[in-house]
Amino acid sequence: MDAVVAQDRPTLDRMLAPDFELRTAPTGGDITLRDEFLEAATSTYKIRSFAINRLTVRVLGNYAVVNFFYEQQANFSGQDLSGNFFIVDLWQNTGDWKLVARYSAGPGIGRQEARNPKTKQ
Repeated sequence: MDAVVAQDRPTLDRMLAPDFELRTAPTGGDITLRDEFLEAATSTYKIRSFAINRLTVRVLGNYAVVNFFYEQQANFSGQDLSGNFFIVDLWQNTGDWKLVARYSAGPGIGRQEARNPKTKQ
């Protein structure tokens, strides 16, 4: 997210898998492909601040599933996109870790404390 804030395309380009895709709840699950994401992340998506909470990682062989609560103050194409999100990322280790897919629900996902004290956090 620091690379998105800085609109650092070279860093984002290195982090994303060639077949990266993003699906978000506000678009009804429409797929945003890698090039479209890179363009938006380095031009029309303006993050003023963000916080990541309750991040968990589960490594499954050459893949890792990462989920977290994400809060941002941001605009996208001139519209306010501030709020709380729940994000699930899929990373693949191909010698270095690449983000393959991101699934985002929000804004409007309320942050809650863990209800199960046995959860890994």
